[in-house]
Amino acid sequence: MDSIDVLIDDQIFLMHARGGISRYFAELLREFDSHPEWGINALNSVRYSPNQHLREVDPSVRDLPFREMSRRWKVAKRLARYPSAVIASRMAPDVVHFTYYDPRRLDIFPGVPKVVTVHDMVPERLPAELVDGDPHLAKREYVEAADAIVCVSEATRNDLFEAWGEITDKPVIVTGHGAADRFNPGVAPAELGYRYLLHVGSRDHYKNFGLLMTSYAGSEAQSAGVRLLAVGGGPLTAEEQELATTLGIGDDLVQLTASEADLPGIYRGAELFVFPSLLEGFGIPVLEAMATGTPAVLADTPVFREVAGDAAVFYPPEDPWVLRAELNRLLGDATARTELAAAGVRRAADFSWRRTALDTAELYRDLVARRSTT
Repeated sequence: MDSIDVLIDDQIFLMHARGGISRYFAELLREFDSHPEWGINALNSVRYSPNQHLREVDPSVRDLPFREMSRRWKVAKRLARYPSAVIASRMAPDVVHFTYYDPRRLDIFPGVPKVVTVHDMVPERLPAELVDGDPHLAKREYVEAADAIVCVSEATRNDLFEAWGEITDKPVIVTGHGAADRFNPGVAPAELGYRYLLHVGSRDHYKNFGLLMTSYAGSEAQSAGVRLLAVGGGPLTAEEQELATTLGIGDDLVQLTASEADLPGIYRGAELFVFPSLLEGFGIPVLEAMATGTPAVLADTPVFREVAGDAAVFYPPEDPWVLRAELNRLLGDATARTELAAAGVRRAADFSWRRTALDTAELYRDLVARRSTT
């Protein structure tokens, strides 16, 4: 089998310190490197990066030597683009897989087959929720220019077709996501000194964290001293703190930032994992929670039904009272939590980064084969 050189471009690895998109591409790099028999030589031009997922899979990539989010860190992050661009310019890939949607990068390697991944259609579906504007920049232009498109879920593919069906006359595949092996039911629960309900990730407006706060207030969880723990997403905003005070949960709401190594134990130690987001492309935290054996309570949306199947409890996304009732019910029923946890572990086993990478590798080969016959 002839090897195919695929450039996984540098955009996302020079933007974010962590997150679902960069984790997805880092896991592709890991799988391609771990399986040389697949014949995919994944090229990485990044030498300095703030991204912990990339540095985990490629130890040759060096961290930025400044405190995260400091002024010097931000300057170094911008400067890291230059050595990466020089290295990439010397490459001759057979395929380029874009990691984000910077309009300045769209025209690199003319004539080389291009792949773009659509991670979600939140800006198109919920534009009013994005108070800082569309973060996806030139996503439509990338979709138009790509030779093939990867969607991370059937729900995202459906959203893509609904929004831009007229420009998707090209291969569109669905690959899903996976959870790293460290997310498993055998991990030791974190010992935080209190019981907690768990939310993981960003708390942007469409994530609907305020609804979870409302549901928690006055619940049997709060009465029993079970705290509401928000992991990641940055410190609580002034708006969140004000709402917490109004709801009377200021002493029960906790935010912390966890390392990748600590995260599995935090999932495992939770009474319940709750994800109230109105829209996701996939929802990696849902899969991670199920893989660690944590009972999941999810907003009833197409993508969460697709990911969790029958292995979660669902509630109407805009109804805090039904969510509160489900939290009360599950906290009072240890048997139901145990059964839900076991179902989640079984469901999570249906997903893997290996499968994601295999499906992506097949797409690369199809593109190269099609080009050779034209």
